[in-house]
Amino acid sequence: MHENESYRCALSDLEMLLFAVRTKRVVVCALAVVLVGLGVVEPSLARVVQPVGASLAADQDDRESLSHYWHAKVLRWESLIVQEATRRKLDPDFVASLVWMESRGDANAVGPVGSVGLMQVMPKEAGFTWRPTREELLNPYTNLFWGTRTLATVIQQGDGDVFSALAAYNGGWEKVSSRVPRAFAATILHDYARAVAARHSVEGAWSAFVAIQDNELHGPIWVTNADSSDVYHYADVNVTPEGNALIPAVAPTSVLASCIDPDTGLAYTVGIWLYCLDSGQWLTTGTAPVVESVLRSAIASPSLMAGSQPLPPPEPPKPTAMPVVASVPRTVAPTQTPARGSLDGPATTPTPEPVACAGGPLVLDTYPLESFNTEAGWSARVYASARGGDCVYDYAWNIEDDVKGSGFTGPIVFEVHSARRASVIVGTVLVTSNNETVRVGLYIEPPRD
Repeated sequence: MHENESYRCALSDLEMLLFAVRTKRVVVCALAVVLVGLGVVEPSLARVVQPVGASLAADQDDRESLSHYWHAKVLRWESLIVQEATRRKLDPDFVASLVWMESRGDANAVGPVGSVGLMQVMPKEAGFTWRPTREELLNPYTNLFWGTRTLATVIQQGDGDVFSALAAYNGGWEKVSSRVPRAFAATILHDYARAVAARHSVEGAWSAFVAIQDNELHGPIWVTNADSSDVYHYADVNVTPEGNALIPAVAPTSVLASCIDPDTGLAYTVGIWLYCLDSGQWLTTGTAPVVESVLRSAIASPSLMAGSQPLPPPEPPKPTAMPVVASVPRTVAPTQTPARGSLDGPATTPTPEPVACAGGPLVLDTYPLESFNTEAGWSARVYASARGGDCVYDYAWNIEDDVKGSGFTGPIVFEVHSARRASVIVGTVLVTSNNETVRVGLYIEPPRD
């Protein structure tokens, strides 16, 4: 919970009841219908349970729930926040931080300039003609859909600079250097870091670093600490004054956002790395803690970065370094480290033992990686990664008969083609698992040269 007692809001009896059963979606739905019929709650509150149902895209990488750091007024919207954050490839705790800052979890909040709902989205009546009306945005589902869409868009526009993107979300790009938008961004990033620390049960002093990761790790790198709400810009290069890598070549504690470089069409991520000052360890996902002692002077003296040259860590390559996959099944254990440039790992790696399937709803993440001209037109590489179902996936393009990969237990990369050089490719990626099929449409632009 937030340390500032002014942020603690007592829930009404009704809110506490809804929160207590928030994971029991059928019960919540029935309860909401009864309460609306009795006139106890407004329909805008009850509608939140209707669009979720069995289609909720629960993430299987420990993102199906929010950190216990958040106030109950935010946690009551947990399933919707996770659903819409997953849709936009955002960390649900990052979205929750914005919800807490914007509305304190009040779905009926209306700002002084006309912004509406959980994420304070500007409605059609305020001149945003492509958005829903004020009344429609009071529906928490609709509000989170459009709020996360706007948030993902400004992060993409900011080339992964989430601090500036948050300032733009608050005041527009023309005001990202103004005091109020920057204070808004700092509060959200700091609260997000605290939520990540709480999720991983981190106690004591820590520092959090937000950075961009593609074929190397770089900035703008933003830093905040457990004992201070300040957020400062460390540098644009990943190096300490001593010439070491500021953030080592380890997995981030959490992936904040996934983006596409508009110039190259390649994917990159924005991550948060948590460094525990007391133990001198990095808290990483999927790896053992990494002991690192070179950070203390850098954290204490960020101004020493002036004039430093980068020392890039040995990061894994971009997804485009992976070869196009033929329709041959593969099996990779979650703990196995693949060889660089290969989907299948080192040739000497023995076939791993089968792992238990986590199951859950079938979800498909897919996006174009790169496009290139060919003698017969142009082609694009498409990345597709499924999760849920029975953990064995058949991938196809446009129709189920156009199989690109059968019997896979993980992602694939495949090529699609166009005979017309100037035309876009509009198509659908399909994944089938356990007799269920999910479809995601793609719009792929041709090469620029």
